[in-house]
Amino acid sequence: MEKPGIIKSLQSLDKADIALLVLDASEALAHQDAKLVEEISDRQKSLIIVANKWDKVKGRNTKSASQAIYDKLPFAAWAPIQFVSAKTGEKVEKILDLILEIAAARRLTLSDSQTEKFLKHVVKIHRPAKGKGLKAPRIYEFRQTKSNPPSFMLRIGPNDDLHFSYVRFMENRLRERHSFLGTPIRISVTKRRKSHTTYNG
Repeated sequence: MEKPGIIKSLQSLDKADIALLVLDASEALAHQDAKLVEEISDRQKSLIIVANKWDKVKGRNTKSASQAIYDKLPFAAWAPIQFVSAKTGEKVEKILDLILEIAAARRLTLSDSQTEKFLKHVVKIHRPAKGKGLKAPRIYEFRQTKSNPPSFMLRIGPNDDLHFSYVRFMENRLRERHSFLGTPIRISVTKRRKSHTTYNG
């Protein structure tokens, strides 16, 4: 990651909302590419994976080629892959369509009624899974706190502990319902304050 080209790429990320990572579709994914994608995700940037030199690939099976890329980048399964050929111009125009769609997804803001309805649906199909502790946690609130990129707040009981896999489950259901194409989603888990009741005798 100390190479000048990589450092320049990382510096340019600070000024961007959407990153395009250009890969050589005719070669295996490099470790350096995986590290770059990890940096992009950590910095909450949206991502399009552009698989170039598609004209050189035998068979040209987009499904198996996409799976091979996602297997190496499981933390960026939300990023669309566009197979293109800069040499022939094939599918290059599709990149701009993706940029516009992702730009809209980054700015998507869900209302409190939408997130409340979503929470009721999610809890109904799969009860919250506990982390530490004996009892199942209770989710009291789920709402969007900001957009560009989309961030959400999930509030549980003061003594509850929510398993991290349930947060990932909620993220996946959010993507199914509202897309958020090519965009990382941040869900912060907070705890309710303990209430203190005073009795006047």
